Amino acid sequence: MNILMVTDSFYPDGFGGIHTYVYNLCKGLVAKGNNVTVICPNFDLKFKKEEIMDGIEVFRYKSVSRGKLLFLKRPLYNLLAYFCYKKLLKRGYDIINFHSCLPALPYNMMLRHPAKLNVYTFHASMFREVFLQSKKKKYSRIIPVGFMLKILHAIENINLKHADKVIVLSEFNKNEITKHFKNIEESKINIIPGGVDIYSFKPADENKEKGHIRERLKLPQKAFVLFTIRRLVARMGLENLIIAFKKLKTIFGDMYLVIGGDGFLKEKLNSEITEYKLEDEILLTGKIKNEELPLYYQASDLFILPTEHLEGFGLVSLEAMASGLCVLGTPVGGTVEILKELGNEFLFEGNSPDDIANGIEEFIKKDYDIVELGRKCRDYVAKKYSWENIVSTINARYQEWLK
Repeated sequence: MNILMVTDSFYPDGFGGIHTYVYNLCKGLVAKGNNVTVICPNFDLKFKKEEIMDGIEVFRYKSVSRGKLLFLKRPLYNLLAYFCYKKLLKRGYDIINFHSCLPALPYNMMLRHPAKLNVYTFHASMFREVFLQSKKKKYSRIIPVGFMLKILHAIENINLKHADKVIVLSEFNKNEITKHFKNIEESKINIIPGGVDIYSFKPADENKEKGHIRERLKLPQKAFVLFTIRRLVARMGLENLIIAFKKLKTIFGDMYLVIGGDGFLKEKLNSEITEYKLEDEILLTGKIKNEELPLYYQASDLFILPTEHLEGFGLVSLEAMASGLCVLGTPVGGTVEILKELGNEFLFEGNSPDDIANGIEEFIKKDYDIVELGRKCRDYVAKKYSWENIVSTINARYQEWLK
């Protein structure tokens, strides 16, 4: 099959989440003998305009990731990219698979049938995300947030309507579509979960490696280490996690929290940490490089997913469990679908600071063999969520839908 992927980024050192998903999906599809081409933004012109990566032909167009009037500039660059790469469609693609709403719009507005099969992978709703973030983040002073939300909702609705098939990673996201978007045929929505590279994410040897890894990452050797990695944005529940950690420190003492990732809430989180006098017990790492991320999982004792809203799936949960870590998460979105089969002890009662603190406290006091439990978590994701299985499913669906 000749497959064209249109997405929001495709870099050697991705940003996690959707970017990791698309990269691994493309590599897997190439390994199965497909020809894969990617069109994506080149934010701030940091990467090559054209290159071959792991057998994938990549075309990047100029775009911006920050600055004034971003809401206007990004769609404009996407529109210009459409005219630049319209010629690629003459190759006769079997499938065009969109992974982001803004890059998809020009193709769906101006080409009703850009390929034999138009697939839209709905990772999350941008208009719902902007709505939640607008409570904590200032957007354009020129364009009212309400107007932005209406435009984003309309864009997502257009993309969903033009898709022949829609892929979602969870039942939660399927419900998001049926609840917030009208006249989208439920029959064309297909649930195919995300996956994890079980060879890159694997447990450390408890006796030989863990201490050395903590030394390399400059983490305390004897502390009980909690880890999470998130975009530092609204809805992730990181403020709640810090409050919960403050309570846990009074109970357990030698405990350490590592928060990986970057985002607009970084300054606020640092202020919260300083206010609670936890500078020596909480580490904000900033963006973690791909090659170092498995080490942070291996160095930790528990992974915490404190999401407040809109957890479409949670690829980091799979990465943690593949690394032999138990995951404790709030009962939000796709997290429930991943963790419920492992047992109720992996899910907090709610998403408040008290719910998080009480859940972690109860889990630790039950004195589980977390190494053995971590092995069960790895076995679970290896059987159900390995990229090999997920890519095989998507590849088979593509072939089925083309018939």
